[in-house]
Amino acid sequence: MAPEFNLREEIKKRDLNIFHVFIASLLGQLAERGTLNIGFLNMILRPIGEKIAEYLTVVIGPFSKMGDIKENIKKSIEEIVSYLDPFKEYSLGFVQNGLIIQINADTCKFCPKRVGGAELPRSLCPFPVLIGEIISNRIKLKLEPIIPGVRRRKINEKTYCVFGYRIGEIKEES
Repeated sequence: MAPEFNLREEIKKRDLNIFHVFIASLLGQLAERGTLNIGFLNMILRPIGEKIAEYLTVVIGPFSKMGDIKENIKKSIEEIVSYLDPFKEYSLGFVQNGLIIQINADTCKFCPKRVGGAELPRSLCPFPVLIGEIISNRIKLKLEPIIPGVRRRKINEKTYCVFGYRIGEIKEES
């Protein structure tokens, strides 16, 4: 573990629960031991995203579309934040046929590095694929990642993890 990592401080600062610590630590430990990389993680996150979308359908009911695609995406992300509690501070940006999500890195609750304490050479962020799959399955809208993985960006002294999607066609109901 990096010497500056202090789990006790992170628990308080990020308002972590036991599941946040468990998942972030599990991801980090698997990656440090060479049994998990971003390609494999993304592959297993697709069906996990489908299951979380199904969970939300059972718990809150079918997604009721309102307004335009942007409003539906915002509502779906609000559901994800409310039920999964993945981070506190984020912003959405809509560009031509695309969606950009910025997460304040200091508020992320599942980071294998900053919560799990893993020393990793690159990002192992579960959110680009997981969030994309949940939204795609919840509101039946095809989202394709446009930024490979996560890019870190400094804005006003804060570090953000940034990822995005190309918004595609509406998926047919099955």
